[in-house]
Amino acid sequence: MQSHGWNRTYFNFPLKVEDKEHLLDYLQRDSKWSAAPGIKTNYMLSYAKEMNDPADDRLLCYTVNEVESLPIYMFDAKIAENMKSYGVPSTGKRAKLKEISLYLFGNGVAFLEFCVDYSRMSMAEIAEFIYLFRSLRYNESRKGLLYPENMIGVETAIKKLLPVDSDNIQLCFSNSSDIKSQANIYSLINPTLCADNQPDQEDDSKNQENGLARETDVKRWLHLISHGYNMKFDSDTMGNSSYEMTESFRVGDYWEGCQDGLACMVSNPYPYQANHLCQDYHFMYFMLLNQRFSLISYIDAFSKRVMDQEKAQKMYRSVVELKLRYLFRTISDDARMQTIYNRMYEVYKIDHLMKDLDESGDQLNEILQREQLERQRRFEIMIFVLSALALFSAFVDLSDYIEKFTTGVSSWPALISLAVNAAIVIVGLTIAFKKKR
Repeated sequence: MQSHGWNRTYFNFPLKVEDKEHLLDYLQRDSKWSAAPGIKTNYMLSYAKEMNDPADDRLLCYTVNEVESLPIYMFDAKIAENMKSYGVPSTGKRAKLKEISLYLFGNGVAFLEFCVDYSRMSMAEIAEFIYLFRSLRYNESRKGLLYPENMIGVETAIKKLLPVDSDNIQLCFSNSSDIKSQANIYSLINPTLCADNQPDQEDDSKNQENGLARETDVKRWLHLISHGYNMKFDSDTMGNSSYEMTESFRVGDYWEGCQDGLACMVSNPYPYQANHLCQDYHFMYFMLLNQRFSLISYIDAFSKRVMDQEKAQKMYRSVVELKLRYLFRTISDDARMQTIYNRMYEVYKIDHLMKDLDESGDQLNEILQREQLERQRRFEIMIFVLSALALFSAFVDLSDYIEKFTTGVSSWPALISLAVNAAIVIVGLTIAFKKKR
């Protein structure tokens, strides 16, 4: 399922799934989809690694059989036009859609992923493509947008692949008209493979000078690519905040992340790094996204829905399962991976979301307890009234029984009525006493 390599971006669209079994049935019946083994991991701790085991129900993976059957417009003409307006040479290379996959977590969150390859494109063209792919200006819901003949946009492609218009799947956790802005991006870039970073075979000294210059430029491109910006944005004027992170482990190994995405740029990578970054770090990014969107989903459920006791208990069980099986602060003994995970954990504010979820749960629990106490109070009042009526009736029956007994008339009916009313009084007082305790 997983194709590995450099200079590519994984665009992930979050989906909220109400009925997992219903979606699985759809995927198994639809010829466009096939079950896949998922992402291989080697550097994770066992409890995190096992989440990706096909035998485990926490994550299931499917892939589209024929990606070519979806003629998605890849903005090649628009990118060439924009490069010309920026005064930057165009390579004429076209971004290629390599793979479309669906990652379905057991807690009701899924991600539809588009893997795009940028073979021999320049840094500027890569940044421009990511920007256009996520730009609201090119959303299909906007009037006046015309795609080339026989080509479709991402929104149409998603609706062809999944029944997102049904009640079972909610697209992107927000307004579907902003679909592409919701795409979370994970980019792997090797600057030495980009068209604007090819070595000069005739002048080695020039290569060294360019190498130093490229090292400086890499950080700028990394900022643009991780945020989904293009060349029009001036990265020098954008300061870091708690919603961004940068990390470097050695010269030529740079990371930057924000709430929109995570990007890695590695020049002259070690041989094992391609698979390592496409597998372990890729899965790490899914774990982070799942935690973030799961917490958002549960907070939304607690805050907007009117729940009875039964629904609330079901939600509480789901939250406990989320904490036990999906939320982890430590996932690896690999210092490099755990460092990136910790930094993105902070960027996504997962601890803050967890605190909000706990507070929402506590408030809902308090409301439900108040409602339960109110129902108990009404029940006790009802029991008291019934007991009072039964007691009054018992006195009437006792008086009738005494009168009939003294006159020699059969008193069995009155005696039976007296016994029944006495029993009602005793039962009512017993229930009220137990409720009081």
